[in-house]
Amino acid sequence: ELQQRARLRTERGAAPVVLANEARLGQVFVNLLINAAQAIPPGAPDANEIVVATGVDDAGRAVVEVRDTGTGIPAEIVPRLFDPFFTTKPVGEGTGLGLAICHGIVSALGGELSVESEVGKGSTFRVVLPASTASEVEIVPTSEPVLAATRRGRILLVDDDPGIGQVVLESLGVDHDVVT
Repeated sequence: ELQQRARLRTERGAAPVVLANEARLGQVFVNLLINAAQAIPPGAPDANEIVVATGVDDAGRAVVEVRDTGTGIPAEIVPRLFDPFFTTKPVGEGTGLGLAICHGIVSALGGELSVESEVGKGSTFRVVLPASTASEVEIVPTSEPVLAATRRGRILLVDDDPGIGQVVLESLGVDHDVVT
């Protein structure tokens, strides 16, 4: 979806370690990237950009921004973006749960999810998470990959977006039997 709409660029700034579930954060950022891509009409990827930027704010918290050069969000809609079941997509194309779930995940981690947008110029979604203290996490540097024992499972995957289904199938299909 991204390749048909925009270039993806990263701006990696220093950011503190956060204590969070990797899969849940992945869910947040995949959703934000998909939304950013869908805010850009297909067909002119060289004229559009999605930027993922990391950094730290004045309070020492980790900040991740997903910025796009899409259509932007009208000011009257912005206050409702994180409401469950609110969607601007046509009937049958969205549940309106993506941003509500993302907001819930980030809030449960003690963080904040916010948006700034201007119609015709694009949007910036900002995830701010508290930095972890040294007593909460131990980082062990290693040059060797860590292998975890996994049990092969059978997974039924149901998603209304074939692209997401394919990505999940490719990710899990190596270690599990996946039916989409």
